[in-house]
Amino acid sequence: NNWKFIDQITLGTYLDGRDIYWNPTKGYYIGQSFTLAGGFLFGDRDFIRTDSRLEGFLTLLNLPVSDTWNLQLVLAGHTALSMILPNFTFPSLTWRKITDDTERLYIDGMTIGRGWSQLYVYGDALWDNKLELRMPLAKDVVWLSSFFDAVALLSSPSDLSPLFGSGNSFLGGFRFSYGIGLRFT
Repeated sequence: NNWKFIDQITLGTYLDGRDIYWNPTKGYYIGQSFTLAGGFLFGDRDFIRTDSRLEGFLTLLNLPVSDTWNLQLVLAGHTALSMILPNFTFPSLTWRKITDDTERLYIDGMTIGRGWSQLYVYGDALWDNKLELRMPLAKDVVWLSSFFDAVALLSSPSDLSPLFGSGNSFLGGFRFSYGIGLRFT
């Protein structure tokens, strides 16, 4: 029940070469953003967040079947890396990170790491990868989508050892999922 002063500034840039931004069938998207919380802005939270995103879309097949429907297959790839880093704080003039779980990264099981239930585990680095094969059922409404996801959540951006596991466990820190679902456009 205490008021907290939390201030953030975000700077982002992107290149968007997709044909349709809400349901692309070809093109690419490259995005980068930096969020500065606290630091010289003061406030009760201090951290720097960086988000990098790369997506590509390619139509593999587009055959007219009727006047209103094409058999279309679209390959969609996505990779994103998010990190929470320390910020230079004032007036202590030290590098430190002060956050709570509202700003930290996690696997939600719905859009990141599909199929994994909410794990209530938070980290400071998240690498999210998706590969989808999409086919329209009703082009502007719903598509059938088969997917393969690989996502890794790390407690620290500098600790990459969970990604490669230990001993004989290669890629032990990743959570994999695959399946088929509907994508509403």
